[in-house]
Amino acid sequence: MSNDMKLIMESWRSSHVLTETKQDLFEDIKYIQEVLGIKIPLNENNEFVLSEELKKEIILRENAFQNFFKQFNPIEAVKKYGQEIGDLFSTLHDLVKSPENLDIYIGSVHRKVVSPILRKITKLNEWTLSKGMTKVSEAINNIRKKMAAVVQLEVSWKKAILITGLVVGAYYLLDELKGKGIDMATQGWSEISKVLTGFDKDKLQNILMNFFMKEMPKIATKLFGLKAVAASTGFVGFIVLIVPFIKVLNIAKEVLKEAILRFKRRSKRRDDRAERVKQAKARGETGIVLELEK
Repeated sequence: MSNDMKLIMESWRSSHVLTETKQDLFEDIKYIQEVLGIKIPLNENNEFVLSEELKKEIILRENAFQNFFKQFNPIEAVKKYGQEIGDLFSTLHDLVKSPENLDIYIGSVHRKVVSPILRKITKLNEWTLSKGMTKVSEAINNIRKKMAAVVQLEVSWKKAILITGLVVGAYYLLDELKGKGIDMATQGWSEISKVLTGFDKDKLQNILMNFFMKEMPKIATKLFGLKAVAASTGFVGFIVLIVPFIKVLNIAKEVLKEAILRFKRRSKRRDDRAERVKQAKARGETGIVLELEK
């Protein structure tokens, strides 16, 4: 083993990276691929291959993952933010560690929230460009690209955190535009374009320029950019950034609650099935019949 590998392994052990449920991290392929976001190659025999370099990367990412969440205390979260918001983040904390449900949560949030909003922002970008608002179009497109970059990430715990922030950021965008007379949340694009056409061009240009060039980039960095997954502040820091927005954006809170509750329901059903199978095996049964009968 190289000196670099020894140092990494020592750091890994000292940080208590190996948890009770992961006695051998390198054998937990599903966790490595779907939580840590590392794709493992297959050999000619269709077996997963872990090179020394890949093992280093796995350990480094696992360390980053564990360190990001180590300061989080569910009880303190409830005390500080109340039961509803505290529970929301406690469940999100559990969700990102679950390979079985991580992609379901991300996919659900993407389909129901992010994708429809991205389509409207793309239309707004195209509309402003067609009206000769080149700088406005560029500013809108920059925000669109930041959102799309989150969507395009491989499934991992970081994507789950970032897409959660993206939901809140997207609803903040819709709320701010609605306050300026542009309702992109409930109206279809044909209605939105009529509203935009009714604005004085200079006034509309100033509204969109100020929002998309000055305000929204800061929000994007906080909620679904570098600050959201900063190692120095971790999950606690992410919560501090996002809670003020959740408190005033009730629709964002409700959307996240529903997506996260879906994870809790699925987890409970899975745990219940596992317990029934365990009990059946203890009685000398296979447990298969119980699974089919449900």
